[in-house]
Amino acid sequence: MSYIKKNLPTLIILWLALIISSCSKILDEKPDRSITTISNIKDLLAILRDYDRINNFGASLADIGVDEYALSSSAYANLDVESQNACRWDKDTKIDAWTSPYIVIYYANLVLQGLEQTEDGSSSERDNARGQALFFRAFAFYQLAQIYCKPYSESAQTDLGIPLRITPNVEEKIARSTVSETYARIIKDAEGAIALMPMDNDAINVPDKLVCFGFLARVYLSMRDYTNAEKYASLYLSESPDLIDFNTLDTLANPSFSTDNTESVFLAFYGGSRIPAPSTTVNPFLFNSYNENDLRRKVLFIVNHDGSVNYKGSYEGREGYVGYCGIATNEIYLIRAECLVRRDMIDGGLADLNRLLSHRYIDEKFIPETAASKEDALELVLHERWKELLFRSSKWSDLRRLNLEGANISLQREIDGITYTLPPNDKRWVWLIPDEVIRLSGIQQNER
Repeated sequence: MSYIKKNLPTLIILWLALIISSCSKILDEKPDRSITTISNIKDLLAILRDYDRINNFGASLADIGVDEYALSSSAYANLDVESQNACRWDKDTKIDAWTSPYIVIYYANLVLQGLEQTEDGSSSERDNARGQALFFRAFAFYQLAQIYCKPYSESAQTDLGIPLRITPNVEEKIARSTVSETYARIIKDAEGAIALMPMDNDAINVPDKLVCFGFLARVYLSMRDYTNAEKYASLYLSESPDLIDFNTLDTLANPSFSTDNTESVFLAFYGGSRIPAPSTTVNPFLFNSYNENDLRRKVLFIVNHDGSVNYKGSYEGREGYVGYCGIATNEIYLIRAECLVRRDMIDGGLADLNRLLSHRYIDEKFIPETAASKEDALELVLHERWKELLFRSSKWSDLRRLNLEGANISLQREIDGITYTLPPNDKRWVWLIPDEVIRLSGIQQNER
């Protein structure tokens, strides 16, 4: 095992301390010098295969922020203070969803710099490694943007983005970019990755061209660029159209899905502090939206003896609320369905939706959905999107973009008899950067 592989976790801890604090004492311990020990393509690929680090995106404030779960008084009381604050959308909440994505970004930058320092490996191996690193960096930037930036809008050129670290240089001081610059970098990295990687890298935790297609469809949807979202969704579905037939699943299994299921093409997860957990339950309103012929009612959920409901449907493949944030085919069908409806291709949009739903209902019980108008079709697609993609952090991004278009959707949560509300376009739709990051880096905090 190489020096770099054995010592990388320690180096990353040092790097995080450096980028956060710029502490002169620690700056004397430059991890950059160890990069020179990378001598071959095998070392670089080993960095990109550390699943529990590079596919781990920390705390999911996007899941915590939405209304997919319910909290009993006892479950709420057992949370730490910051988690309680997050459940209530308290204006001072500062849960750390910052560090884990920047660990991933450091890994990616380390590989990109390492490729410049060694000529080992074939041209295709080097291109593939470069493409994977670019993708991971883009993916991490995107996760951060959903939490710490305003949604992409007409003011994107002046709204605060995130620090765009594109080298592993721990001494480089990076200010916050704009939202426009943040998304431009995400797209540039992802498009660059497409040009370098094969269509299929044959491993569920490794990105490839197909994964990039799905990711860019997600990115453009969040930007309300429905033309490009549809384009990349179609590119994805032309290569990977297959869906899981829920009629073939064991409804008693927990978890319901393996990591290598038909729909998931890229595994990524939230491994940090999460509110949704076995101690929390699914929002009853959400569970009751699935009718008796909808197999998701049994495949995705466990009904407890007291009538409460727990979730068991993560595509990450582990029991309980392990948050999946990877790329899967069901999401891509829903992206294209929405985009088609938005450009008045209602029949095409409903065809995509019905193809998905026909794999979710009991055989011969499914009745295709119809809509009397574009507005009805869009409402139907969005409703089914939130039923299909629960606990994947997508609803948070959806509501942010939809409220920019006048959807006027609020979130509410009742805790101990008190109802808390997050109004549309409130400043709390952008979470606060952790205090320690602000104090030691000097970057600007989000508004309150």
